[in-house]
Amino acid sequence: MNLYAVILVRGRVNASRRIKDALDSLRLTRVNHCSLVDESGKGMLQVCKDYVTWGAIDAETLAKLIEKRGMLSGDKPVDAEVLKKGGFESTVEFANALLAGKAKLDAFGMKKIFRLHPPRGGYKKVKLAYPRGALGFRKDGINELIRSMM
Repeated sequence: MNLYAVILVRGRVNASRRIKDALDSLRLTRVNHCSLVDESGKGMLQVCKDYVTWGAIDAETLAKLIEKRGMLSGDKPVDAEVLKKGGFESTVEFANALLAGKAKLDAFGMKKIFRLHPPRGGYKKVKLAYPRGALGFRKDGINELIRSMM
């Protein structure tokens, strides 16, 4: 099962109702927010392709994302104790379970959104598609982008 990381690149101000509904379903309300979506959400990604970028996330990047930017309800950071309560020894083990479909983010109260910084060096262009710009499907390039935003 592929898990896609989706990042909102452009604001939603003048977007159509259909695009705003798709972004709401993806839980993307602010620029530089990241959400994890499985393959069944590809249709919504195509609807809002002019506002988001997405790609397949790998286990190493997902583990770092959970470690650095993962939050529990009440804005508490994710730590080793929380993962041990869920039966995982480390964030790498939890990330592998997420990618395999054996675990879910909301299993022990984790928020489904990761609030990221703007990328170091900035986006290339926010109105053009990848690789000339920042929008659309970027395969494995999403991992580099996420690492530059943590």
